[in-house]
Amino acid sequence: MKEFCNTYRVFKKFFKYQPLEKWLRDWEEMVDCALSKYSGGMEIDMIATYTHLAKLVEAAHLVNVREVNHIGGTLKNRF
Repeated sequence: MKEFCNTYRVFKKFFKYQPLEKWLRDWEEMVDCALSKYSGGMEIDMIATYTHLAKLVEAAHLVNVREVNHIGGTLKNRF
């Protein structure tokens, strides 16, 4: 509930969990593993990674819905 009311808490928790450089390395490792024909072990906590990424996407969506009024100089949701 706290994260829903203040979506910026999610961004703080996201980067407190690990720095951007580590997120990028983990992302590359996940993509490489997904595209590889070998089923080698990954050293990533997939549940925690998924949870943080899912919350980040939801928080970004809420920020967009709540705070973005214009897109390219045109009012959002106006034709």
